[in-house]
Amino acid sequence: MIKHWIWMITLMTIGISVSAQSMTCPMLQEQALANIDEFCATQSANTLCYGHPTVSVVYNDVAEEILQLTEPGNSIPLTSVDWFSTSNEADTWGTARAFFQVFSTDAIAPKPATLVAFGNTVLFNKGTDGITIQTVDIEITSTQGANIRALPTTEGRIIEPVLRGTTLTAVGISENGAWVQVYSNRGELGWVTISAVAGDVDALSTASPDDEPQELILPLQGVNLQTGVADAGCTDVPESGVLIQTAMDGSPSVLFINGVTLALNGTVFLQAQPDSGMLVHVIDGTGTVSAVDGEQTIDTGYVSRIFMSLDDDGFLVPTEAPATPLVYDYNVLSSLPIDLLPAPSRVGLDIYTLITPRPIGGESPIAGMALDAPCKFTTGQTGANIRSEPSPNAPIIAVMAFRESAEPIGRAVGLDGLPWWKLADDVWIRIDTTVTGGDCASVERLTYDG
Repeated sequence: MIKHWIWMITLMTIGISVSAQSMTCPMLQEQALANIDEFCATQSANTLCYGHPTVSVVYNDVAEEILQLTEPGNSIPLTSVDWFSTSNEADTWGTARAFFQVFSTDAIAPKPATLVAFGNTVLFNKGTDGITIQTVDIEITSTQGANIRALPTTEGRIIEPVLRGTTLTAVGISENGAWVQVYSNRGELGWVTISAVAGDVDALSTASPDDEPQELILPLQGVNLQTGVADAGCTDVPESGVLIQTAMDGSPSVLFINGVTLALNGTVFLQAQPDSGMLVHVIDGTGTVSAVDGEQTIDTGYVSRIFMSLDDDGFLVPTEAPATPLVYDYNVLSSLPIDLLPAPSRVGLDIYTLITPRPIGGESPIAGMALDAPCKFTTGQTGANIRSEPSPNAPIIAVMAFRESAEPIGRAVGLDGLPWWKLADDVWIRIDTTVTGGDCASVERLTYDG
Protein backbone atom coordinates (compact mmCIF):
# COMPACT_ATOMS: atom_id res chain seq x y z
CA MET A 1 0.00 0.00 0.00
CA ILE A 2 2.87 2.38 0.78
CA LYS A 3 4.30 2.03 -2.69
CA HIS A 4 0.89 2.90 -4.16
CA TRP A 5 0.79 6.09 -2.12
CA ILE A 6 4.27 6.96 -3.40
CA TRP A 7 3.00 6.22 -6.90
CA MET A 8 0.01 8.54 -6.49
CA ILE A 9 2.10 11.37 -5.01
CA THR A 10 4.46 11.11 -7.97
CA LEU A 11 1.54 11.22 -10.35
CA MET A 12 0.43 14.50 -8.86
CA THR A 13 3.64 16.12 -10.07
CA ILE A 14 3.09 15.03 -13.66
CA GLY A 15 1.59 17.76 -15.76
CA ILE A 16 1.70 20.42 -13.03
CA SER A 17 5.46 20.53 -12.58
CA VAL A 18 6.81 23.67 -14.21
CA SER A 19 10.54 23.34 -14.54
CA ALA A 20 12.97 26.20 -14.25
CA GLN A 21 14.75 24.80 -17.28
CA SER A 22 13.59 27.59 -19.62
CA MET A 23 16.98 29.26 -19.24
CA THR A 24 18.91 26.08 -20.01
CA CYS A 25 16.86 24.04 -22.45
CA PRO A 26 17.56 22.69 -25.04
CA MET A 27 21.00 22.15 -23.49
CA LEU A 28 19.51 19.89 -20.81
CA GLN A 29 17.73 17.71 -23.32
CA GLU A 30 20.74 17.49 -25.62
CA GLN A 31 23.00 16.41 -22.73
CA ALA A 32 20.48 13.87 -21.48
CA LEU A 33 20.14 12.24 -24.89
CA ALA A 34 23.91 12.29 -25.41
CA ASN A 35 24.33 10.46 -22.08
CA ILE A 36 22.05 7.63 -23.20
CA ASP A 37 23.84 7.40 -26.52
CA GLU A 38 27.29 7.32 -24.89
CA PHE A 39 26.98 5.67 -21.50
CA CYS A 40 24.22 3.17 -22.29
CA ALA A 41 25.86 2.01 -25.52
CA THR A 42 26.70 -1.41 -24.02
CA GLN A 43 23.36 -1.84 -22.24
CA SER A 44 22.27 -5.47 -21.74
CA ALA A 45 18.89 -7.02 -22.51
CA ASN A 46 16.15 -6.80 -19.86
CA THR A 47 17.71 -3.82 -18.08
CA LEU A 48 16.88 -0.19 -17.36
CA CYS A 49 19.76 2.20 -18.04
CA TYR A 50 20.08 5.59 -16.35
CA GLY A 51 20.61 8.49 -18.73
CA HIS A 52 20.21 11.80 -16.91
CA PRO A 53 18.68 13.18 -13.68
CA THR A 54 16.13 12.78 -12.32
CA VAL A 55 15.35 9.05 -12.45
CA SER A 56 13.74 7.37 -9.42
CA VAL A 57 13.16 3.64 -8.93
CA VAL A 58 11.09 1.66 -6.43
CA TYR A 59 12.17 -1.97 -6.18
CA ASN A 60 9.86 -4.94 -5.79
CA ASP A 61 9.98 -7.74 -3.24
CA VAL A 62 12.08 -10.04 -5.43
CA ALA A 63 14.97 -7.63 -5.88
CA GLU A 64 18.11 -9.48 -4.79
CA GLU A 65 20.02 -6.26 -4.14
CA ILE A 66 19.32 -2.58 -4.41
CA LEU A 67 21.42 -1.09 -7.19
CA GLN A 68 21.30 2.68 -7.19
CA LEU A 69 21.04 4.73 -10.36
CA THR A 70 23.48 7.54 -9.61
CA GLU A 71 25.66 7.88 -12.71
CA PRO A 72 24.87 7.82 -16.43
CA GLY A 73 25.23 4.27 -17.69
CA ASN A 74 24.18 2.61 -14.41
CA SER A 75 21.68 -0.18 -15.15
CA ILE A 76 19.42 -2.50 -13.17
CA PRO A 77 17.46 -5.66 -14.10
CA LEU A 78 13.84 -5.03 -15.02
CA THR A 79 12.72 -7.98 -12.89
CA SER A 80 13.69 -5.92 -9.83
CA VAL A 81 11.71 -2.81 -10.80
CA ASP A 82 8.29 -2.16 -9.31
CA TRP A 83 7.99 1.29 -10.88
CA PHE A 84 10.22 4.09 -12.08
CA SER A 85 9.86 7.75 -12.95
CA THR A 86 11.73 10.50 -14.76
CA SER A 87 11.19 14.22 -14.15
CA ASN A 88 12.44 17.65 -15.16
CA GLU A 89 12.50 19.11 -11.67
CA ALA A 90 15.38 21.26 -10.39
CA ASP A 91 16.92 22.01 -13.78
CA THR A 92 17.10 18.40 -14.92
CA TRP A 93 15.56 16.40 -17.76
CA GLY A 94 15.16 12.82 -16.67
CA THR A 95 15.96 10.18 -19.28
CA ALA A 96 16.12 6.39 -19.10
CA ARG A 97 16.13 3.54 -21.61
CA ALA A 98 14.93 -0.04 -21.19
CA PHE A 99 15.68 -3.05 -23.34
CA PHE A 100 12.91 -5.58 -22.69
CA GLN A 101 10.98 -8.44 -24.30
CA VAL A 102 7.40 -8.94 -25.44
CA PHE A 103 5.30 -11.74 -26.85
CA SER A 104 3.76 -11.41 -30.30
CA THR A 105 0.20 -12.10 -31.38
CA ASP A 106 0.99 -15.56 -32.74
CA ALA A 107 4.09 -16.85 -30.96
CA ILE A 108 5.14 -17.40 -27.37
CA ALA A 109 8.83 -16.85 -28.14
CA PRO A 110 9.82 -13.42 -26.74
CA LYS A 111 10.83 -10.65 -29.15
CA PRO A 112 13.06 -7.65 -28.35
CA ALA A 113 11.63 -4.19 -27.72
CA THR A 114 12.99 -0.83 -26.56
CA LEU A 115 11.46 1.86 -24.34
CA VAL A 116 12.84 5.39 -23.89
CA ALA A 117 11.26 7.58 -21.19
CA PHE A 118 12.05 11.30 -21.00
CA GLY A 119 10.84 14.45 -19.29
CA ASN A 120 8.00 13.87 -16.81
CA THR A 121 6.98 10.18 -16.84
CA VAL A 122 5.89 7.50 -14.38
CA LEU A 123 5.71 3.80 -15.32
CA PHE A 124 4.36 1.11 -13.01
CA ASN A 125 5.77 -2.26 -14.09
CA LYS A 126 2.75 -4.58 -14.27
CA GLY A 127 4.75 -7.28 -15.99
CA THR A 128 6.34 -8.46 -12.76
CA ASP A 129 2.84 -9.03 -11.35
CA GLY A 130 1.51 -10.57 -14.55
CA ILE A 131 3.60 -13.74 -14.46
CA THR A 132 1.54 -15.64 -11.90
CA ILE A 133 2.50 -19.13 -13.05
CA GLN A 134 5.81 -20.94 -13.16
CA THR A 135 7.20 -21.40 -16.66
CA VAL A 136 9.87 -23.85 -17.82
CA ASP A 137 11.64 -24.18 -21.16
CA ILE A 138 11.46 -27.76 -22.43
CA GLU A 139 13.01 -29.37 -25.51
CA ILE A 140 11.50 -31.95 -27.81
CA THR A 141 13.88 -34.94 -27.66
CA SER A 142 11.87 -37.63 -29.43
CA THR A 143 13.52 -38.64 -32.71
CA GLN A 144 10.26 -38.41 -34.61
CA GLY A 145 9.26 -35.12 -32.94
CA ALA A 146 5.92 -34.72 -31.19
CA ASN A 147 2.40 -33.38 -31.60
CA ILE A 148 0.96 -30.57 -29.50
CA ARG A 149 -2.63 -31.61 -28.83
CA ALA A 150 -5.70 -29.71 -27.64
CA LEU A 151 -6.26 -32.25 -24.82
CA PRO A 152 -3.88 -34.40 -22.73
CA THR A 153 -4.71 -37.57 -24.64
CA THR A 154 -3.64 -39.21 -27.89
CA GLU A 155 -7.21 -38.64 -29.08
CA GLY A 156 -6.89 -34.86 -28.74
CA ARG A 157 -6.91 -32.66 -31.81
CA ILE A 158 -3.42 -31.92 -33.16
CA ILE A 159 -2.69 -28.21 -32.79
CA GLU A 160 0.81 -28.27 -34.22
CA PRO A 161 3.50 -30.89 -34.97
CA VAL A 162 6.95 -29.95 -33.62
CA LEU A 163 10.36 -31.27 -34.63
CA ARG A 164 13.09 -32.71 -32.44
CA GLY A 165 15.17 -29.91 -30.89
CA THR A 166 12.26 -27.46 -30.73
CA THR A 167 12.13 -25.44 -27.49
CA LEU A 168 8.69 -24.75 -26.00
CA THR A 169 7.43 -22.82 -22.98
CA ALA A 170 5.75 -25.20 -20.53
CA VAL A 171 3.26 -23.86 -17.97
CA GLY A 172 1.76 -26.96 -16.31
CA ILE A 173 1.66 -30.72 -15.96
CA SER A 174 -1.36 -33.05 -16.01
CA GLU A 175 -2.63 -34.69 -12.82
CA ASN A 176 -1.31 -38.10 -13.90
CA GLY A 177 2.07 -36.59 -14.83
CA ALA A 178 1.92 -37.96 -18.38
CA TRP A 179 1.37 -34.68 -20.26
CA VAL A 180 2.98 -31.25 -20.18
CA GLN A 181 0.94 -28.14 -20.91
CA VAL A 182 2.77 -25.86 -23.38
CA TYR A 183 2.32 -22.87 -25.62
CA SER A 184 2.65 -23.69 -29.31
CA ASN A 185 4.85 -21.56 -31.54
CA ARG A 186 1.65 -19.79 -32.63
CA GLY A 187 0.72 -18.98 -29.05
CA GLU A 188 -2.04 -21.61 -28.63
CA LEU A 189 -2.18 -23.54 -25.35
CA GLY A 190 -1.93 -27.31 -25.73
CA TRP A 191 -0.41 -30.56 -24.45
CA VAL A 192 2.61 -32.69 -25.37
CA THR A 193 3.45 -36.15 -24.00
CA ILE A 194 6.13 -36.06 -21.31
CA SER A 195 7.95 -38.99 -22.92
CA ALA A 196 8.92 -36.74 -25.85
CA VAL A 197 10.48 -33.85 -23.89
CA ALA A 198 13.37 -32.95 -21.59
CA GLY A 199 13.29 -30.24 -18.94
CA ASP A 200 12.75 -29.54 -15.23
CA VAL A 201 9.01 -30.21 -15.27
CA ASP A 202 8.99 -30.87 -11.50
CA ALA A 203 8.75 -27.10 -11.00
CA LEU A 204 5.43 -26.93 -12.87
CA SER A 205 2.02 -26.68 -11.23
CA THR A 206 -0.72 -29.23 -11.86
CA ALA A 207 -2.94 -28.15 -14.74
CA SER A 208 -6.24 -29.27 -16.24
CA PRO A 209 -7.83 -28.64 -19.65
CA ASP A 210 -10.71 -27.00 -17.78
CA ASP A 211 -8.48 -24.35 -16.19
CA GLU A 212 -8.79 -20.77 -17.40
CA PRO A 213 -5.59 -19.96 -19.37
CA GLN A 214 -3.39 -17.41 -17.66
CA GLU A 215 -1.83 -14.68 -19.75
CA LEU A 216 1.93 -14.33 -19.60
CA ILE A 217 3.14 -10.74 -19.28
CA LEU A 218 6.87 -10.04 -19.28
CA PRO A 219 8.47 -7.12 -17.38
CA LEU A 220 7.44 -3.82 -19.04
CA GLN A 221 5.21 -5.64 -21.52
CA GLY A 222 2.43 -4.44 -19.24
CA VAL A 223 2.59 -0.97 -17.66
CA ASN A 224 0.51 1.78 -16.16
CA LEU A 225 1.77 5.07 -17.53
CA GLN A 226 1.38 8.78 -16.92
CA THR A 227 3.37 11.56 -18.60
CA GLY A 228 3.47 15.28 -19.03
CA VAL A 229 1.70 16.68 -22.10
CA ALA A 230 2.51 19.92 -23.99
CA ASP A 231 5.38 20.63 -21.59
CA ALA A 232 8.41 20.97 -23.87
CA GLY A 233 9.60 24.14 -22.12
CA CYS A 234 11.20 25.59 -25.24
CA THR A 235 11.06 25.14 -29.00
CA ASP A 236 12.73 22.33 -30.92
CA VAL A 237 12.76 19.93 -27.96
CA PRO A 238 10.41 16.99 -27.34
CA GLU A 239 7.48 16.97 -24.98
CA SER A 240 7.49 14.44 -22.14
CA GLY A 241 6.54 10.91 -23.06
CA VAL A 242 7.64 7.40 -23.89
CA LEU A 243 8.97 5.98 -27.15
CA ILE A 244 8.49 2.25 -27.71
CA GLN A 245 9.99 0.38 -30.65
CA THR A 246 9.25 -3.24 -31.57
CA ALA A 247 10.55 -5.42 -34.37
CA MET A 248 8.86 -5.10 -37.76
CA ASP A 249 9.27 -8.77 -38.64
CA GLY A 250 5.81 -10.17 -39.18
CA SER A 251 3.44 -10.80 -36.28
CA PRO A 252 2.84 -7.68 -34.13
CA SER A 253 4.25 -7.44 -30.62
CA VAL A 254 1.62 -7.11 -27.88
CA LEU A 255 1.76 -4.53 -25.08
CA PHE A 256 -0.73 -3.81 -22.30
CA ILE A 257 -0.73 -0.11 -21.39
CA ASN A 258 -3.26 1.51 -19.04
CA GLY A 259 -5.76 -1.26 -19.73
CA VAL A 260 -5.34 -0.83 -23.50
CA THR A 261 -4.01 -3.65 -25.69
CA LEU A 262 -1.54 -2.41 -28.32
CA ALA A 263 -0.46 -4.74 -31.15
CA LEU A 264 2.54 -2.99 -32.66
CA ASN A 265 4.78 -3.40 -35.68
CA GLY A 266 7.12 -0.42 -35.47
CA THR A 267 7.47 2.61 -33.22
CA VAL A 268 5.00 4.63 -31.12
CA PHE A 269 5.17 7.75 -28.96
CA LEU A 270 2.89 7.58 -25.93
CA GLN A 271 1.54 10.29 -23.65
CA ALA A 272 -1.10 9.84 -20.95
CA GLN A 273 -2.94 12.07 -18.50
CA PRO A 274 -6.40 11.96 -16.90
CA ASP A 275 -7.45 15.18 -18.68
CA SER A 276 -6.02 14.45 -22.13
CA GLY A 277 -6.38 10.67 -22.12
CA MET A 278 -3.79 8.39 -23.67
CA LEU A 279 -2.36 9.49 -27.00
CA VAL A 280 -0.89 6.78 -29.23
CA HIS A 281 1.19 8.33 -32.03
CA VAL A 282 2.49 5.84 -34.62
CA ILE A 283 5.90 7.13 -35.67
CA ASP A 284 6.54 4.33 -38.12
CA GLY A 285 4.84 1.04 -38.94
CA THR A 286 1.34 0.21 -37.75
CA GLY A 287 -0.37 -0.17 -34.39
CA THR A 288 -3.78 -1.53 -33.42
CA VAL A 289 -5.29 -0.39 -30.11
CA SER A 290 -8.16 -2.20 -28.38
CA ALA A 291 -10.14 -0.98 -25.36
CA VAL A 292 -13.73 -0.95 -24.08
CA ASP A 293 -15.01 -3.23 -26.86
CA GLY A 294 -13.55 -1.01 -29.57
CA GLU A 295 -10.53 -1.21 -31.87
CA GLN A 296 -8.65 1.17 -34.16
CA THR A 297 -5.71 0.57 -36.49
CA ILE A 298 -3.30 3.51 -36.59
CA ASP A 299 -1.00 4.08 -39.55
CA THR A 300 2.26 6.01 -39.71
CA GLY A 301 1.69 9.73 -39.18
CA TYR A 302 -1.55 9.36 -37.19
CA VAL A 303 -2.62 9.45 -33.53
CA SER A 304 -5.55 7.90 -31.68
CA ARG A 305 -6.86 9.10 -28.32
CA ILE A 306 -8.28 6.81 -25.63
CA PHE A 307 -10.10 8.70 -22.88
CA MET A 308 -9.07 7.71 -19.36
CA SER A 309 -9.98 8.05 -15.71
CA LEU A 310 -8.17 7.21 -12.46
CA ASP A 311 -9.19 4.08 -10.57
CA ASP A 312 -9.05 3.71 -6.79
CA ASP A 313 -5.34 2.86 -6.89
CA GLY A 314 -4.47 5.96 -8.89
CA PHE A 315 -3.96 4.08 -12.16
CA LEU A 316 -5.31 5.21 -15.52
CA VAL A 317 -8.00 3.00 -17.06
CA PRO A 318 -9.89 3.46 -20.35
CA THR A 319 -13.43 4.84 -20.26
CA GLU A 320 -14.20 4.84 -24.00
CA ALA A 321 -13.21 2.91 -27.11
CA PRO A 322 -10.26 4.37 -29.07
CA ALA A 323 -11.11 7.40 -31.20
CA THR A 324 -10.74 7.49 -34.98
CA PRO A 325 -7.08 8.24 -35.79
CA LEU A 326 -6.22 11.78 -36.88
CA VAL A 327 -3.10 13.22 -38.48
CA TYR A 328 -0.66 14.24 -35.75
CA ASP A 329 1.29 17.50 -35.64
CA TYR A 330 4.52 16.59 -37.41
CA ASN A 331 6.33 19.73 -36.25
CA VAL A 332 5.64 18.89 -32.60
CA LEU A 333 6.95 15.33 -32.93
CA SER A 334 9.88 15.94 -35.26
CA SER A 335 12.25 16.51 -32.33
CA LEU A 336 11.58 13.13 -30.69
CA PRO A 337 14.83 11.33 -29.70
CA ILE A 338 14.38 8.44 -32.13
CA ASP A 339 18.17 8.14 -32.53
CA LEU A 340 18.19 6.37 -29.15
CA LEU A 341 16.21 3.47 -30.63
CA PRO A 342 18.16 0.49 -32.01
CA ALA A 343 16.48 0.27 -35.41
CA PRO A 344 16.70 3.20 -37.86
CA SER A 345 13.52 5.27 -37.86
CA ARG A 346 12.16 8.73 -38.60
CA VAL A 347 9.01 10.55 -37.60
CA GLY A 348 6.40 9.61 -40.18
CA LEU A 349 4.62 12.29 -42.14
CA ASP A 350 1.36 12.26 -44.06
CA ILE A 351 2.68 14.49 -46.84
CA TYR A 352 -0.82 15.70 -47.72
CA THR A 353 -0.93 17.67 -44.49
CA LEU A 354 1.60 19.92 -46.26
CA ILE A 355 0.80 19.38 -49.93
CA THR A 356 -2.44 20.38 -51.67
CA PRO A 357 -3.48 17.92 -54.39
CA ARG A 358 -3.72 18.97 -58.02
CA PRO A 359 -6.93 20.93 -58.79
CA ILE A 360 -9.74 18.72 -60.09
CA GLY A 361 -9.88 20.65 -63.36
CA GLY A 362 -6.13 20.27 -63.89
CA GLU A 363 -5.48 24.04 -63.99
CA SER A 364 -2.37 25.59 -62.45
CA PRO A 365 -2.90 26.25 -58.70
CA ILE A 366 -0.96 29.53 -58.93
CA ALA A 367 -2.73 30.96 -61.97
CA GLY A 368 -4.17 34.41 -61.32
CA MET A 369 -2.66 34.75 -57.82
CA ALA A 370 -2.38 38.30 -56.49
CA LEU A 371 1.15 39.58 -56.03
CA ASP A 372 0.58 40.15 -52.32
CA ALA A 373 -1.03 36.73 -51.68
CA PRO A 374 0.82 34.29 -49.37
CA CYS A 375 3.61 32.54 -51.25
CA LYS A 376 2.63 29.30 -52.95
CA PHE A 377 4.59 27.06 -55.27
CA THR A 378 3.82 24.21 -57.60
CA THR A 379 5.88 21.89 -59.81
CA GLY A 380 6.37 21.23 -63.47
CA GLN A 381 5.48 18.05 -65.35
CA THR A 382 8.42 16.09 -63.91
CA GLY A 383 7.39 16.85 -60.31
CA ALA A 384 9.97 17.36 -57.53
CA ASN A 385 11.60 15.36 -54.76
CA ILE A 386 10.93 16.25 -51.13
CA ARG A 387 13.96 15.53 -48.94
CA SER A 388 14.79 15.37 -45.23
CA GLU A 389 17.59 17.95 -45.59
CA PRO A 390 18.28 20.74 -48.10
CA SER A 391 20.72 18.57 -50.00
CA PRO A 392 20.47 16.43 -53.15
CA ASN A 393 22.14 13.65 -51.18
CA ALA A 394 19.51 13.60 -48.40
CA PRO A 395 16.89 10.81 -48.31
CA ILE A 396 13.79 11.36 -50.46
CA ILE A 397 10.76 11.25 -48.14
CA ALA A 398 8.07 12.01 -50.73
CA VAL A 399 7.54 13.18 -54.29
CA MET A 400 5.51 16.25 -55.16
CA ALA A 401 3.57 15.53 -58.36
CA PHE A 402 2.74 17.83 -61.29
CA ARG A 403 0.59 20.80 -60.22
CA GLU A 404 0.38 19.81 -56.60
CA SER A 405 1.10 22.87 -54.44
CA ALA A 406 2.36 23.98 -51.05
CA GLU A 407 3.06 27.08 -48.98
CA PRO A 408 6.61 27.31 -47.60
CA ILE A 409 7.34 28.34 -44.02
CA GLY A 410 10.92 29.37 -44.75
CA ARG A 411 13.81 29.29 -47.20
CA ALA A 412 17.52 28.66 -46.81
CA VAL A 413 20.69 28.06 -48.73
CA GLY A 414 21.18 24.31 -48.66
CA LEU A 415 24.25 22.17 -48.21
CA ASP A 416 24.72 22.27 -52.00
CA GLY A 417 24.86 26.07 -52.04
CA LEU A 418 21.44 26.36 -53.74
CA PRO A 419 18.18 27.82 -52.30
CA TRP A 420 15.56 25.45 -50.81
CA TRP A 421 11.98 25.84 -49.54
CA LYS A 422 11.22 24.55 -46.04
CA LEU A 423 7.77 23.00 -45.57
CA ALA A 424 8.28 21.66 -42.04
CA ASP A 425 11.09 20.40 -39.85
CA ASP A 426 13.17 17.98 -41.95
CA VAL A 427 10.98 18.59 -45.04
CA TRP A 428 12.67 20.47 -47.89
CA ILE A 429 12.27 20.98 -51.65
CA ARG A 430 14.74 22.76 -53.94
CA ILE A 431 13.45 26.07 -55.21
CA ASP A 432 14.67 25.60 -58.80
CA THR A 433 12.30 22.61 -59.15
CA THR A 434 9.28 24.79 -58.38
CA VAL A 435 7.18 27.57 -59.94
CA THR A 436 5.96 30.27 -57.56
CA GLY A 437 3.06 32.63 -57.17
CA GLY A 438 2.22 35.35 -54.66
CA ASP A 439 4.61 37.21 -52.34
CA CYS A 440 7.50 34.74 -52.08
CA ALA A 441 10.08 37.47 -51.44
CA SER A 442 8.75 37.88 -47.88
CA VAL A 443 9.20 34.19 -46.92
CA GLU A 444 11.48 34.08 -43.90
CA ARG A 445 15.16 33.55 -44.62
CA LEU A 446 16.70 30.81 -42.48
CA THR A 447 20.20 29.59 -41.83
CA TYR A 448 20.64 25.85 -42.18
CA ASP A 449 23.58 24.41 -40.31
CA GLY A 450 22.59 20.72 -40.32
